Amino acid sequence: LDRIVIGHDNAGTAPGWKLDKVTVECPSAGICQTFLCGKWLATGEDDDKTERELTELVSARRQQAKQSTYEIWVWTSDMRAAGTDSQVSMQVLHLHIIMTTSDCLIVCYCV
Repeated sequence: LDRIVIGHDNAGTAPGWKLDKVTVECPSAGICQTFLCGKWLATGEDDDKTERELTELVSARRQQAKQSTYEIWVWTSDMRAAGTDSQVSMQVLHLHIIMTTSDCLIVCYCV
């Protein structure tokens, strides 16, 4: 995985959410990846965004025994009132290089 997009629908009485990080385990590849956020997903906080695109913190990647499925763990910040009442959604995106030439690089994002 290269990046993920995570957000919520901003519904409910307290929709703001302070997202600490997302960890994605890919047992088939034998790796665990970390995507740091440390920001609010909320109107009225930080930059008013309820969706974030996160890139992997490559230095935090861990190797593990290979298996066959993905496991995704999402951590809310431990700050008081950091949780959300909203419906949370996340897209997991993967970058495939289709073709390279001396002049261009053609890529495809798979959702």
